[in-house]
Amino acid sequence: TLAGVRVRNVFRDREGTLWIGTDGRGVYHQSGKQLVHYTTRQGLVNNFVRAFLQSRDGSVWIATDEGVSRWTKNRFTNYQMSDGLCYFSTRSLLEDRNGDLWIGTDRGVSRLHNDKFESDDAVRALQEEKVWAIHQDPDGGLWFGTRTGGLYRWQSAKLTHYTVAQGLASNSIYELLEDHNGKLWVSGPNGISVMN
Repeated sequence: TLAGVRVRNVFRDREGTLWIGTDGRGVYHQSGKQLVHYTTRQGLVNNFVRAFLQSRDGSVWIATDEGVSRWTKNRFTNYQMSDGLCYFSTRSLLEDRNGDLWIGTDRGVSRLHNDKFESDDAVRALQEEKVWAIHQDPDGGLWFGTRTGGLYRWQSAKLTHYTVAQGLASNSIYELLEDHNGKLWVSGPNGISVMN
């Protein structure tokens, strides 16, 4: 039972099971009537959960306040600053169409390629930003929403920066969602912006 547990986020994987991230109590995984509780005692990197992602191979990635855990074959593999993660406080996750994992943190973004952290111009350009949202558009462009620095798009080795000066409702970005018409919806504290 989850009585008294502060829930931060909920995620349903492709198998239909439910993952519940908490504020200090780790992760609950519900499959049918079975509810399993995972904490640092079971190998989770940290008990404060911020985001979930299921990658193409079926792994479930869990962003926490102390790095990222990958759940696969009933065990955790953890990625922290000592492994090359740019910062410990992780906020957002995206698997791009090449299979690389992008991890947004409170001090930049990391890219995990073939289980190793790689640096590129996008990683270096965003190293001071708090990256709270990541999205990839159909053209392969990567969008990075930041806590105070507006919105960035990385496409063909070029980084474009959008702020309130270009019409954003706020330089603080909470979420990025694309609709079926290809419009990018950008939420923040002052409302919603639409990128055409």
